[in-house]
Amino acid sequence: LTKYPGAKAILSSLQSAGIKAVVHDVDATELDENTDVVRFAPYDRIVFNFPHVGGATAKDVNNNQALLLGFLESAQSLLSSSDGSTNNNKRSNKSRKKMKKNAEPQIHVALRNTPFYDSWRLPQLAAAVGLQLLETQPFGAQQFGLYAPRRTHPAFRESPDASDASRYCFVVGSGAGGANDGVDGDDDDVDGRASRADVIAQLAP
Repeated sequence: LTKYPGAKAILSSLQSAGIKAVVHDVDATELDENTDVVRFAPYDRIVFNFPHVGGATAKDVNNNQALLLGFLESAQSLLSSSDGSTNNNKRSNKSRKKMKKNAEPQIHVALRNTPFYDSWRLPQLAAAVGLQLLETQPFGAQQFGLYAPRRTHPAFRESPDASDASRYCFVVGSGAGGANDGVDGDDDDVDGRASRADVIAQLAP
């Protein structure tokens, strides 16, 4: 509240809109370990818009990949399944076909469409932890009301424009051969049981 001007007004507007809770000091790589997050599980949608740990070097790419791997891994355990329970097991292709696309629990990540963000190889990271790319859509800021990107305060540059960005929609993979559906490139299969460092090393150019 002291770091970002206008934060108090934003919190008030969220509460007025009926948001159940606004939680602070959340580690996005350990969502399933946060009691304030877990108590509202399971979730139909978990959304991370424009994750970024800062920087633009090759090392920073790896750091951002580690962030995304941790987020995707912890978030999928909090998704609801077709019966409303927490999703700890992969659904079969048969059960997926019975569900409407919009009804299936999903994880969404928004990234700008630039070579730097493309180098993070988000679809391959998701496949490494057992997630399947359902679709990619243009990011519509209008869907989030008064949403606007923010740089970490204090910022030395203007916040980037979110008009040229995409939203990646993931679902829990449906078994062998399904995790990499919609992922381009050869030899992109990554052992989902590997450590985060191993996954990042396998995806290095």
